[in-house]
Amino acid sequence: MLSSISIDSNQKVLRCSLNLDGEKEPVDAEVEYELEQPTRSEMILRIKNLKASKAWIETVLDKFVPKDKLAFPLPKHIALAMKIIGL
Repeated sequence: MLSSISIDSNQKVLRCSLNLDGEKEPVDAEVEYELEQPTRSEMILRIKNLKASKAWIETVLDKFVPKDKLAFPLPKHIALAMKIIGL
């Protein structure tokens, strides 16, 4: 479960804390991202780098998730909200 989140839109960094099943302590993560807008109504969130307080998370991503799979199309209502607030 997500327990906190902050976004620095100038630096393009998202910081969050997660309470994961099986973990006694919250997992902190810092995500460097970029937003792409291939069309006027579409927006893609691409993860450029991820640091986590648990080494296994970074290891799993590095070894098993291709870099091109770290891009996520955002729902249109989220993309619109992000444009409105200037993210």
